[in-house]
Amino acid sequence: MVNATGVDPVDSGSSTPSEILEGKEDRELVLRALEQLKLQDRAMLILREFEGLSYQELAALFGFRMGTVKSSLNRARHRLKKALLALCPEFSTN
Repeated sequence: MVNATGVDPVDSGSSTPSEILEGKEDRELVLRALEQLKLQDRAMLILREFEGLSYQELAALFGFRMGTVKSSLNRARHRLKKALLALCPEFSTN
């Protein structure tokens, strides 16, 4: 998250430089995978997983029933996983 100064603050906890770099690489990988998804999938995932909107809020926002929101998110998560594995096959958990 970028702060008001435009600088991406680093968690000054117990993170080592290599852990910080790995976290940045992971974020970049997720962003690249998200860019490959359809707009609706990407929007639903971002709003739910990053912005914390509830299923009810998503249903109202998209005009969907609750079951449709849940199934759409499930499909979007599977598509994101597929995109991540395409970008980084070594993470396959077969």
